[in-house]
Amino acid sequence: KLRLVPMLLLYHPSEVVVERVLDMFTEAGRTDFLPLADRIQGTATPAVHAAIVRATMSVRPDAEALRTLTNSFCRATRTTASVYLHAMGELSDEATTAALDHLLDHENARTAALAIIRSAPRTGGPLIEHYLLDFLGHTDLDTRLEVIAAVAQMKTPALLGPVLQSLAVRELRYEARHALLAYGSEGLRALDQALDAPETLETLRWELPRAIAEFGGPDALEVLQKHLAHSGGMVQYRLIRAMERLLDADERSMLFALRPDTRILNEAAETTLRIVYNLLAQRLSLQQGPDEALQTAAHSYLVRLLRDKETHGIERVIRLVGLQTAGEDFAAIVRGLQSQRPDVRSSSLELLEHFAPVQIRHQVMALTDGGADESRLQSAGRFAPERAGSYEDVLTRLVHSRSESLCTLAIAQVGDMRLHGLRAELTALAFAPRTMRGDVLHHTLGRLAEPA
Repeated sequence: KLRLVPMLLLYHPSEVVVERVLDMFTEAGRTDFLPLADRIQGTATPAVHAAIVRATMSVRPDAEALRTLTNSFCRATRTTASVYLHAMGELSDEATTAALDHLLDHENARTAALAIIRSAPRTGGPLIEHYLLDFLGHTDLDTRLEVIAAVAQMKTPALLGPVLQSLAVRELRYEARHALLAYGSEGLRALDQALDAPETLETLRWELPRAIAEFGGPDALEVLQKHLAHSGGMVQYRLIRAMERLLDADERSMLFALRPDTRILNEAAETTLRIVYNLLAQRLSLQQGPDEALQTAAHSYLVRLLRDKETHGIERVIRLVGLQTAGEDFAAIVRGLQSQRPDVRSSSLELLEHFAPVQIRHQVMALTDGGADESRLQSAGRFAPERAGSYEDVLTRLVHSRSESLCTLAIAQVGDMRLHGLRAELTALAFAPRTMRGDVLHHTLGRLAEPA
């Protein structure tokens, strides 16, 4: 089909269209466009001029012509010529670096950067990869998007990690996911390892399940479900949603080839139930605290946050049950349980009771039927948490919580109540300065240093 693309499209007024047409001619190995490309070079914009050089040199390499172009008035063309001369072995690494650095050392450096990026898929090499890595870390978003698009074509191992890190940037996520998909099994393996790595930032970790789901098929499902049991909070929720997306796509395609491991799903549901009951016990203990504790803003926020985490944990359990039940909309059941209409809520409870596995049915129903908190806690059975202890005992555990928000509020409450007995506990904590936890810890320790 690429051979049917008319050459007259090179006269199109859009630079983007002309560049794409030239790429298509190059992909097809066509040479019939060269006379027309030579004819329009004199009136072409800098971007199109550089694109013509790339296309021409890809199908008809000419080192002498490239040397002439290194003296061109056009910065993009000079950059492109230098990159291609280096790829052909006509320019050393040192000479190429000197030329490119000189071209980038200008107020219009972006023109040269784009020329390097757009030449990279057809030239490559460690030197050009070094420039791409630099652009990916220090330039504007539009340029970084161009780099990710180039990496998707190159698929070089050295750039896989930096592209994966781009998932943490909202504006780059879509392109980064598709670039990782282009890497195939190597990209999936990198995402799996990033989920395993304890040093992965939470903001990045949250985006990994969606990127894994893009791969589709049994391999992606296996990666997602293997992380379910030892993940919690937002990461577990994102893993569940990614699995739902995979299974929905499988059902819509009428393949029915994906079957999640019910043992893993049940294990994850049971782990999450233990967390929910622990949160419930901690909240009840805080609510029964001394009067002076109940009057602080930090206490109010702590109780509210613990309740929200309980609610989200229960939703994750319900969705984990849903992953074992093909053809049922468990998102609708979750919404129904939150409805103010008794008939809708009753219908959702009935469906949930029918589908919940026997080994956790009693606990799931007790947590969702709207009963008193004390009776909900008594339903825990084998999921019963350790005794929550006193108000100070709960705060001591919360200051060590993996949840930054819970930890921060607990530290603030220690300061508000002037709990000097916990000063040594807080002094042992090590949080980075200029972070929410670090700043609150510093402020609280200052308050505790004051005389009781």
